[in-house]
Amino acid sequence: MNQNLKPLLESAANWKFFSLLLQYPNAEVIKKAKSLSQEILPSLQPDAQELINLFSSYQEAVYHILIGSAGTVSPYESDYQISGQEGIHDKGAVLGDIAAFYKAFGYDFSIEMKEAPDHAAIELAFLSYLKLRQAYSLNQGKEEIYQLCCDAEKKFLSEHLLAWFPQFLQELSHQSEDHFYQKTASMLQSFLQEKETIMGQC
Repeated sequence: MNQNLKPLLESAANWKFFSLLLQYPNAEVIKKAKSLSQEILPSLQPDAQELINLFSSYQEAVYHILIGSAGTVSPYESDYQISGQEGIHDKGAVLGDIAAFYKAFGYDFSIEMKEAPDHAAIELAFLSYLKLRQAYSLNQGKEEIYQLCCDAEKKFLSEHLLAWFPQFLQELSHQSEDHFYQKTASMLQSFLQEKETIMGQC
């Protein structure tokens, strides 16, 4: 493997793994998470293994209570952005901007899960998708496309994910009495603080 691709592929695996942890925990999602736990950064693998051991079908009820459509913690960016500290944002504008990112890069979020485009798991999966696009472009020698994907990643992180995700994780940690989601929130909080790890080669 081209050594320049390794950090990009690891980063893609990181984002996708975290996305799966916030999806409805059916058998297919759990199977994918188990497989990806071997591909993420080595430093994340011990905590990931603990989460995999906790990630089982019993989480379905907890998911509905905590981050389901009527759960106590909203997993939707627009619910945070429209009442955030930066001023009032229009929900439609937030959703429209996110959808524009997806459309520009050919990302079909409905394949990931049947949810709104601003769902936490979908945004994380999109970042994984961008990392895979970067790796493919780099491998094909398409520098302009690679840089375009890098720029989009930085913009999406600053304007979307990092603008609301820390608050979401804080609420997830505080509202959950379930160790799985507490551990997920803690692991993601630590990961997001490592800006260089997040950005990878960009």
